[in-house]
Amino acid sequence: MILVYAWVLVRHERGLVTEGRRTEELESFKAGDVAFIKEKDGKVEVELKMRLVQRFRSNIRVAEAYLALVSYGHSPELKVALCLKADKDWREEIAKTVGREFREMFKTTESLDILFLSPEQQQAIAAVAKPFYEQRLIQA
Repeated sequence: MILVYAWVLVRHERGLVTEGRRTEELESFKAGDVAFIKEKDGKVEVELKMRLVQRFRSNIRVAEAYLALVSYGHSPELKVALCLKADKDWREEIAKTVGREFREMFKTTESLDILFLSPEQQQAIAAVAKPFYEQRLIQA
């Protein structure tokens, strides 16, 4: 099983009155097999990638980042996922940081899955997408 983090922006309703208030929730769920379909690279996605690169440059705990269309298990539904090679101890903090950036761009009930890649998944995604961020280590 694979642990996937998904940021979901939710509108709350009480009775018949919509308060129009948004809350942010970090949901985690276990997914079965993940199929990497293709890189997600439209105009909005390029802007999101640029913003995330700025965040990742200040956070050395992210080694690689991809934005891809994925499907889980046998579901025909395609989801947009930010796929990361990152330090295990900082995954929740990274997800929260990404969520804040995502919220600033998307003010509606959009969601973004954040998938932390296993070595096998890193090979699979590399076959269909290029990383939009790679941490460069300086070696003496």
